[in-house]
Order: sequence, then structure tokens, then C-alpha cells
Amino acid sequence: MENSCNHDVPSWTRMMTQCQMERDAFKKQVEKLTARLQGAEIYCGRQDAKVKQLTTEKEKRIIQTESLQGEVEHLNYHLYIGTSSRQQEERCIMQNQVRVLNELLGRASAISFSEHELRLKIWEELERTKEQLARQETLKKRFRNKEKVTRRKLKRLKRLKMLSDAKTIDNLKDTTNVHRFLKRKEM
Repeated sequence: MENSCNHDVPSWTRMMTQCQMERDAFKKQVEKLTARLQGAEIYCGRQDAKVKQLTTEKEKRIIQTESLQGEVEHLNYHLYIGTSSRQQEERCIMQNQVRVLNELLGRASAISFSEHELRLKIWEELERTKEQLARQETLKKRFRNKEKVTRRKLKRLKRLKMLSDAKTIDNLKDTTNVHRFLKRKEM
């Protein structure tokens, strides 16, 4: 009986040490996840700002494009009205202006398309970041729950160790008393 008591104490100590190590590991994981979560939230905010900025710029480009289209229509209208030589010169000038405006319109359309593509890519990246953020929050909750369970186990083990220590002391006292009694009897 004395041997079994001596083996129980180190096993309790090992179990308590192991629980403490698990608890510390969970705390570190929660801290890392919290830091990553904060970084992801900052990143999401930046991405939202970029999307808003690109949207505003695209709207400005659309307004410019519509304005250029109006000017092209206006110049085309004036091209076909006049027939005199002076009007023909003006017509030639207007045709050049129309050509230039068409080139500008093409460039504006290309820029608008590339901005739209960039906006879509940023939006997709933002969505992926939000999904990752949700996964990290889930992991954070899971690790917090594991930490709570480990704390409860550690408290239970400490209580059991205290009870075990008290029982071990009682057993030792009983064993000592029996041993003394046997010695007295032998004498």
C-alpha cells in the first residue's frame, strides 16, 4: 500500500504539469490567432478603402466618357451640315478632332476596363480575407473552449491531489502506528 501511494503522487504531478503545459500552449495559440485576426481586420479595412477609391475613380471615368461621347456626336453633327469651302475646312478640322476624341474615348474605355478588372481582383481578395478571418475566429473560439476545459481539468486535478495528499498522510500515519505496534509486540 505504501508503494502505490508513492507512485500516485508523481503521476499527479506529471498530470498537473502536462495540463499546465497544454494550457500554456493554448494561451500562446490564442494570442497568435488574436494577433492574426487583428492584422486581417486592418487588411480588410484597407481593402475596403481601395475598393471605394477605385469605384469613385471609375464613376469619374464614366462621366468623362459620356462627356466625350457627347462632344463626338456634336462634332459629327456639325461635320455634315456645311458644304462651302470654309465649311469643308472646318469639316476637316472637325474630323481630326473626332478622330482624336475617338482615340481618347478608346483609351478611357481601356482604362475603365482595367480599373474594373483590378476592382474585381481586390474584391475577390477581400472576400477571401473575410473567409479566412471567419475561420480564424472559429479557431480562436475553439482554442478558448479547450483552454476552459483544460483549466477545469487542472482545478480538478489540484483538488484530487490535495485529497490524495491528505489520504497519503493518513495512510502513512496508520502504517507508522502499525509498525510501532508490531515492534512493541516483538519486544
